[in-house]
This record gives sequence, C-alpha cells and structure tokens, in this order.
Amino acid sequence: MSAKSADYAYATKVFDFLRANGIPSFFSQESLPTLSNADYRKEIDTALDHSKHMIVVTSSCENVTSPWVEAEWGMFIGEKRSGRKSGNLVTLLVDLDAGDLPFSLRSFEALPFNQESLDRILGYVK
Repeated sequence: MSAKSADYAYATKVFDFLRANGIPSFFSQESLPTLSNADYRKEIDTALDHSKHMIVVTSSCENVTSPWVEAEWGMFIGEKRSGRKSGNLVTLLVDLDAGDLPFSLRSFEALPFNQESLDRILGYVK
C-alpha cells in the first residue's frame, strides 16, 4: 500500500481492514517497525517487488504525486506494462475525484474511500 504521511490515518484503516480479512499486506508505517532492517528503502523495494497488487490511498493530487508515493505507484505501473506483474492497482480517494489523478494512475480503478469500496477491494486482492 502506498500513501503520503498526511494520509496515513486512512491508509491504516485500509491496512487493518485487509489484515482482519486475512490479506497479507505491507504498509510502511505499520510494517517497517516490525522488520529488523533499518534500510527502509530496500525493504520498501522488496515489498513492491513481491507484491501482486497495489492500493494507493490519497486525499489530494499533491499527496499522490509526492516523490516517494509517485515512485511507488509508478514502479508498479511499469511492472504491469512490462508484463512482470498482472495484479490490480486500486486508488482509494478521500474527498477527491478520479479526474484529479495523474493520467497514468486514473486509467486504473479509483474508488471513493468508504466501507463499500473496502469490501470491493477484497475481490480485487484475493
């Protein structure tokens, strides 16, 4: 999962929901402190490399295009385009319209941040 720190409260809800439904997930705020490696960039790269799906959580265009967040979803899209990944990319929007997303991101599924969307996401990541 990818989110800027300003959106961590929303991303934590998604992370907790996925874990409660038996979906193994990586979210840097929650996952990195449990690892024994202080090289966080390497751990995030490893998580991205091993992930089948990606969920992006954002409340603004500025947050989703921040350098680290954009690098994460950009790498995932690159892997999909090259055929190395076949999973889903879903963006959860907090008070934001899909049309506000960068072009390459809005071409994938974008859902409003609510319980119905969380339930839908289970179908995408199982």
